[in-house]
Amino acid sequence: MVAALLLGGCSATPASTPPSSADAVVMVGSAAAGACPIMPDARPYAFGLDPTELSSFESQAKTNVVFVAAEGCSLRVLPSCDAAASPGKLGGYRPLLRTSVNRSRIDIRTTGELYTRLPVGGPALLPRLEAGESLHADYLVVGMREAEYGQQYRDDLAALPGCAGATHFVYAYAAGAFALHASGSRDALRRGGDLEGCDAQGADASRCESPVRLYLRPIVDGHRPPQATLDVAAK
Repeated sequence: MVAALLLGGCSATPASTPPSSADAVVMVGSAAAGACPIMPDARPYAFGLDPTELSSFESQAKTNVVFVAAEGCSLRVLPSCDAAASPGKLGGYRPLLRTSVNRSRIDIRTTGELYTRLPVGGPALLPRLEAGESLHADYLVVGMREAEYGQQYRDDLAALPGCAGATHFVYAYAAGAFALHASGSRDALRRGGDLEGCDAQGADASRCESPVRLYLRPIVDGHRPPQATLDVAAK
C-alpha cells in the first residue's frame, strides 16, 4: 500500500488512471465560472493549504488522525475532532516509513493548470495568475505516514461536537518539505518544513516532517467493527 501511495504521490502531474469512487472527492462548479472543477482524485498537495490550516494539521497529526471538511476547493482541518474524545481514541499515524529522497517541481501558468494541479487553495492563488504571475512549487518527499485505521465511521464521530462537518480523514500523507513561490515575489507564499535543509545530507529529521501531499478517504456510515481494534492492536 505504501509503495502504491508513493508512486502516485511523487508525480508532478495528476495520475491518468481514475481513482476508485471510494477515494474520490467530488468538487462542483467550473474553473471558468470561478468555482472549483471536479477534483480527479483525493490526493491534494498540502501547499494549497493556507498557513493556519497547515499549522493545525501538523499539530493534530502528532497525536491523532486528522479529520477534514472538504467542500469545493476548500479543505478545512478539524483540529478538535479526535481531541474532543481523547488523544488517539480514533487512531493516530504510524511512524514515518522512509524512502529515497525525491525532489520535484510543479509550474503553474494558467487557470486550467491551477485547478488541475492545485484545486485546494486555487481560488486564493488565482489573483496571482490574473496579475500575470506564474506559480512554482518545489517539494521534497522523504517518506510516508499511514493511519492506524483504514476506515473511519460516521456513527463513531456523531457524539463528538468537534467532528461536526467532517467529510473525510487523512488516511496517509507524504512527509517532507515544500516552498511555493510566485514569479513576482522573492518570499515564499507558502512554506512547510525546511526545503534546503531537508535536502542536505544528514539533515535533521524535524526539518522534513511537514505534509507535502494528503491522501483522503471518505468517512463511511456505521460503527467501527470490534475486530478492527484487534487488528490494529496486533500490529
